[in-house]
Amino acid sequence: MRRLAILTIICMALAGCQTKNIPVAIDEFVSQAELNCDSYSAEDWKESLAEFKRLTDEYVSKEKSYSEAEKKMVTEAVGRYHALLLKDGAEYLNDMISKLPDYINGLANGFLDIFGDSTEDSGKSFEEIGMIIDRLLQ
Repeated sequence: MRRLAILTIICMALAGCQTKNIPVAIDEFVSQAELNCDSYSAEDWKESLAEFKRLTDEYVSKEKSYSEAEKKMVTEAVGRYHALLLKDGAEYLNDMISKLPDYINGLANGFLDIFGDSTEDSGKSFEEIGMIIDRLLQ
């Protein structure tokens, strides 16, 4: 009986610690993401987002049980994580934009392969198509 009481107390203590550790787990998770995000692939980000969602869902389900300091820790960690997502998205967008001229040049070369120097079949002159491409690049 005494063993059962001790085991029950240990389980209750561990359960209580687990609840209190979610804010710390979120903060540590975000800190690790900050350290490693520069090398994240698209799949890494997908896994990271899934884990972040799991942690924050668990936090939200017990949010009322946390102290104001723990709530502040989580709020700041969430802000840091969202900033990482924005930074990664901006870097991805910048990379795509930098590749756009090569892509458009490839499209233009493809048009030339089909239409040659004359684009009479399309109703547009090659110069007009060039002006449209120039406007897209601006």
